[in-house]
Amino acid sequence: QPRAQRPHPAGVQPAVHTRPHNSAGFEPETFDHVLLDPPCSALGLRPRLLHAWSLPQLLRIADYQRSLLQAAVALLKPGGTLVYSTCTISPAENECNVRWALDRWSGSAGARGGPPP
Repeated sequence: QPRAQRPHPAGVQPAVHTRPHNSAGFEPETFDHVLLDPPCSALGLRPRLLHAWSLPQLLRIADYQRSLLQAAVALLKPGGTLVYSTCTISPAENECNVRWALDRWSGSAGARGGPPP
């Protein structure tokens, strides 16, 4: 069953976007909560004994994820919650991107790292 047609909880509008500049007509500051599960290198999936990713490719995917973070933040209401999730162990795609986002938006909407209180 296509993702957009799968059952979802009441009040949840699924949105699938693969291009960071395409927000499909959503106005800025539209959502209380955004779950961003961007494409990643999948270095955390097991069992894998060999990966074909090069360092330049890993850095490009981290940059792409940052563009998706920018789009997600733009769609988030002030005081909203952004959850960023990947299935990789790459620091460039995880800790570095989270640090980048916190450095960029810290204080603008009460941005902070870690789980909700």
